[in-house]
Amino acid sequence: MSDLERRARNISLRRTAQSFAALALGILCGLFFGDMCRVLEPAGIAFIKLMQMAVIPYVVVSIVGGIGGLAGIEAGAVARKGGVVLLSLWLLGIVLFFSMQYAFPEKLTASFYGAGEVTQPERINLIDTFIPANPFKALSEGMLPAIVLFSICLGAALIGVGEKGVLIQILAILSGALSGIMGFLMRVVPFGIFFVAAYAAGTLSLDTLYHLQFFVESYLVLNLILTFVVLPLVAAMATGLRYRDILYACGGALVLAFSAQK
Repeated sequence: MSDLERRARNISLRRTAQSFAALALGILCGLFFGDMCRVLEPAGIAFIKLMQMAVIPYVVVSIVGGIGGLAGIEAGAVARKGGVVLLSLWLLGIVLFFSMQYAFPEKLTASFYGAGEVTQPERINLIDTFIPANPFKALSEGMLPAIVLFSICLGAALIGVGEKGVLIQILAILSGALSGIMGFLMRVVPFGIFFVAAYAAGTLSLDTLYHLQFFVESYLVLNLILTFVVLPLVAAMATGLRYRDILYACGGALVLAFSAQK
C-alpha cells in the first residue's frame, strides 16, 4: 500500500469514527434534553437539503458523462454488468418494501391511537418512482431510481452521437466541481448526523417508543442490514473492491443515510 493510499484510508477511517461518535452523541443529547432538541430540526433539514443539492446533480452529470463517453464495445460490457446490478437493486428494493410488513407482529388492538389521529396513508406509485414520465419532476422531487434510469438512457443515447467531445468535457468539468462540493460537505457530515440524531431521539416520547418498540427495533435492524451489509456487498461484487475498503471509503455517508431515515 502506497503512502497516498494509506493516507486516504486513514482519513476515511477518521471520518467514519467521527460519524459514529456524532450519531452516539446525538442520541445521548436527545435523550438528555428531550423536546428541547426540537430547535435542531431546521439545522438537520438544511444539512440534508445541502447534501441533496450536490448529490442529485452529481448523479446525473457523472452517469451521463461516464456512459456517453464510452465506445461501442465498452458500452456493451458496461450495459451487461450495470444492467444486472441496477435490476438487482430494483428487485431488492421492491422485495424489501413488500416483505418488511411480515417482520411486524399482528396488532389486534391499538388503544394508544386516537380516532382523530388516524389519517389516510399516502399511496406510493412504484412505477412513477422507478420510471420517470417527467424527468424534471423526478429531479425536483429527488426520486433517485427514476433519475438514474433517465441518466442511463440519456448517456446511452450519447454513445452513438458524433461531435460529443465538447459536451463530454463540459460534463467532466461539472463532475469535478460537484465532487469538490461533496468533498467539503463530507467534512461536516458529523455535524449533520448529530443534528438529525438529536432531533429524532429528543422528539420521540418514551410512551410512544414503548408501544412501538418492536416496530422501531425491526425497522432499525432492517436498515442496519441494508445500509451496512447489503449495499456495500452489492457494490463490492459490482466493482471488485473489497467490502472493507468500501466501508472505509463510504462509512460517513452510510452513517448519514442510516441516521436520516424517516
